[in-house]
Amino acid sequence: LMVNANVTGSTIEETLGRRKMLHMSQMRLAVLEVKRQAATAAFAANVGAVGKGEGGRDGGEDWALADLVQSVVKEAEETCERHEQRDGEWYNRETNGAEAMDELVRVSTTTLTVVENEVRGRGGASTMTLLIRAVG
Repeated sequence: LMVNANVTGSTIEETLGRRKMLHMSQMRLAVLEVKRQAATAAFAANVGAVGKGEGGRDGGEDWALADLVQSVVKEAEETCERHEQRDGEWYNRETNGAEAMDELVRVSTTTLTVVENEVRGRGGASTMTLLIRAVG
């Protein structure tokens, strides 16, 4: 019988916490992407208003869009905080891991969808179309 002293291997705690660590890395990237999309949407909405000769935000619909975008960013940050507060063991249960991934996907896709629906609901172009018009 030989003893193996692998001092470079992970501890049990590190192994159990690996799912949380990987999930939180993905969640933080998703929040950064939400913030990037929000900045793009805010820029595009402002450019769209200027392009129509409105001179930017007038306190009306563009402020409502800005508030909507800010609320989506806030929700993404709060979701990330909630996930950070859970212990590593929580992520090792399959149903919990699936729930966390569903929330991650929701956070990842919400901003652009919400903003584009809001802009289209006003009869306007999508934020990406507005951005292309501004740049092009």
